[in-house]
Order: sequence, then structure tokens, then C-alpha cells
Amino acid sequence: MIERSVHRRRQGFTLMEVMVALAIFAIIGAASARLLRDAVTQSQGLGAREAALGALVQSLFRFEQDVQQWVQRPVRDRYGDPLPALALSAGELILTRAGRRGEQGLEEDAPARGELQRVAWRLEKGELTRRYWPVLDQLPETEPREVSFGLELTALTCEILASDGQSYREWPLDPQMLASRAENGLEPEARGLQCAFESEVWGPTLSRFWRLPEGFPELTNANAATATPTRPVSVEPQTSRRRR
Repeated sequence: MIERSVHRRRQGFTLMEVMVALAIFAIIGAASARLLRDAVTQSQGLGAREAALGALVQSLFRFEQDVQQWVQRPVRDRYGDPLPALALSAGELILTRAGRRGEQGLEEDAPARGELQRVAWRLEKGELTRRYWPVLDQLPETEPREVSFGLELTALTCEILASDGQSYREWPLDPQMLASRAENGLEPEARGLQCAFESEVWGPTLSRFWRLPEGFPELTNANAATATPTRPVSVEPQTSRRRR
């Protein structure tokens, strides 16, 4: 009996044993390939979501900076026509913002200066872009410069929350609409901005709200910016004369 088994092992494996072994190896190989493919796909998905998150954080950071530094300073376009300090139309937000604060002069009573900039945010070809102009009041040859942070969106919806409790997707208001809605003839003021960012990665649930600042007095008040500081007049105390 033992001799027969030893003799059989010397002859090799049977065809059935080879087929069973090949089937097992095929199953193990297919499972390994599927696991490897799933791991690569998951890694690529995580890399794409990480890149999208970085673009989202950077874009919202710059967007929030522009909104929170908004100032009530109208500008003029290249043809000399006035433009409002804040404009919203068809998902495009245009505003005047305060840039880096200038250093104060050598004199103690010298007013601080601020650098203003005109910026615009809009959704163009599925990507959120930021435009800015090199000068505040444009010239005929002035062209905006465009910056993109790689944030891909499917839709961008912004609304201005006004002092009358209403929300508007167009700003400034149309004169006819303003005449029909304004109470006591007072024009509503922009108090807040709400924007919804929709993308394939994050879905339609990403919404942010910002309270608009009232503006910096030293930037919005032209008289305060151009006023020359006056020196205090010293008044000498009157000495009482002695009666002789």
C-alpha cells in the first residue's frame, strides 16, 4: 500500500488536481485584482476630494475677505458712467473692497489711508473665478485680471438681504420695483449676503451667510479723507490785574 502511494507521487499530479489548483489560483488572482482596483479607485477619489476641498477652502477664504471688507464707494467705468459700490446680477457679484491699510505718516495727526480695489466673482464655464481691476475708477484701456482657484461648481446663487426684510437676486433695485416696495420713500440698504455653492462633490447643501459691514468712515467720508488737520489753538490764561 505504501509502495503504491510513493509510486503515485513520483508520477506527478493528476489532471483533476491541476485543474483544481488552477481554479483556486484564478479565484485568488481575480479577488486580488479587484481589491487592488478598488484601492486605486478609492485613492484617486480621495485625492480628488482633497484637491476639491483645498480649492473650496481657498476660494471661500478669498470670497469672505472681499465681502467682509466691502466699502460704500461707487466707481466709474471706462466710459465715465457711475457704478454702484455693490452690484449683483445673474450670479455675478461685483463690489468695492478695502485692501491693505497704508502706513500712517510721520505726523501723529495724519489720517490713515486705505487702498481700495474693485473685484468681481462669477461662475464661468463651471469654475468660480475672481476678477480684479488694477485701478478703482477705470480708464478706456483698463482691462480686468482674472484668477481661478480651481473650484468647480454647477451653480452659484447669491441673494442680498436688505433692511426691509426682503431678499433680492438683483442689486441695486430696479427704480420701478423700488417705488412699489419702498416704504416712506426710503431706499432699503444691503445688510447681508447669502450664497449657495453647488458642486458635484459637495452637492447643493453648501450655503454661507455674511453680514455686510457698514463701511469704514475714513474711506466712505470724502470730507474726512481730504480734510487737513487743524492745529489746536492754545489759549493763555488771563492773569488778574492787581488794583493799586
